[in-house]
Amino acid sequence: MSVTGKALVITASGGNEVFSLVNNHTVPAPGPGQVIIKAVASSVNPVDAYVRSGAYASKTFPKVIGGDVSGHIHAVGEGSTKFAVGDAVYALSTSFVPFAAEGFEGTYAEYVLVKEDWVSLAPKSLSLADAAGVPLVFLTALQALEKASPVKGQRVLVLGASGAVGQHGVQLAKQVFGLHVTGVSSAKHADLVKSLGADEVWDYKEGPEGLKATFSSNKFDIIFDVIGGELLDAAVTVLKSEGYITHIRNKGSGDAPDRYTKAFEDGTGHKFGATFVQPSGSGLDKATELLDSGKLVQKTALTLPLAEAGKGHDIVTDGHAGGKVILII
Repeated sequence: MSVTGKALVITASGGNEVFSLVNNHTVPAPGPGQVIIKAVASSVNPVDAYVRSGAYASKTFPKVIGGDVSGHIHAVGEGSTKFAVGDAVYALSTSFVPFAAEGFEGTYAEYVLVKEDWVSLAPKSLSLADAAGVPLVFLTALQALEKASPVKGQRVLVLGASGAVGQHGVQLAKQVFGLHVTGVSSAKHADLVKSLGADEVWDYKEGPEGLKATFSSNKFDIIFDVIGGELLDAAVTVLKSEGYITHIRNKGSGDAPDRYTKAFEDGTGHKFGATFVQPSGSGLDKATELLDSGKLVQKTALTLPLAEAGKGHDIVTDGHAGGKVILII
C-alpha cells in the first residue's frame, strides 16, 4: 500500500528559495526487494546543494533531494526477508543525484522507498538522528580506499581531512587498513584530525609549494583526495612512482579525473581511480560494526528541522562545518 507524508521538495533549480515543504508526498508500495523507511532524519551533503542549485541539474520538478536516511522499517515488499517492520535502520539511496535509479526519490521526506540491499541495521551506539550522517560519507571513504588496495604500513596523504568524507577517510585508513596517515586541513581543525587517528597534520594554508617542500624527501604511497585543484597537483609530486591517487568526484574535481586517467593510460602517470559512491547495505554493516566497537566516530556539527534545510546547505557549501548537518524529519 502506498503511503503519504511530508517532504521538502525543490520546485526549480536555484537558491534556498526553491525549497517548499509539502504534506502530500506519496511513496508507492514497496515492490520485491524493496522497503519503506519511516524517516527520523536525513543529512546534508554538498551534492544536495549541487542538485538544488542546478550544478547537477534535475529535469523534473517538484523533486525530493537527499541521499542519507535513518529511521524505522515501515513496510517491506513481497519476498523481502532482511528486515522486519519496526527495525531501526539507515541507508544511502541513489536519489542524491538527478540520475537516480528509476522509481526512487530523495530522502528529505517522511517516508522513503529504497532497495533492501541499500539498508543496514543502525548502530546502537548512535542516536538515529546522528546515524543519518553516516551513509554517504562512510561509503565514499570506504570505496575510495578500497580502490587503492592499501597495504598495512603504507603512507597515505588525506586531502580535506577535516571534511565529513575526509574524517572517515582518516579513521578507516588508520583503524581498518593500518596506514600511516597525514591529514591535510586548516590549523583550526588540526586537533580534530589528530583525534581521529592522523599521525600528523599539515596546514593547507602553506600552499602547494609548501606541500612539495615538506614531503619531497618522504613520499606517499596513496593520495586520498576530496579537493582536487592545485593542491592535488602538488600532492602528486610527493607520491611514489608506484603510488595510487584515489579521488572522490566533487564539484571541485575539474579536469583532474580526465587528466590523471589519461596519464595513467598513456604510461606517463600514476595509477588513478575516481569514486562516485554507490549504495551498499553490506558496506553500512561494516560501519555499524566499527561504530559499535568504538573504532569509528561520527561527528555531528548541527541538527536542524527539515524546514531549515536551506540553512544546512549554506553551512555545508561554506566547507568548514567540521561535521555533518542533520535534518530531523
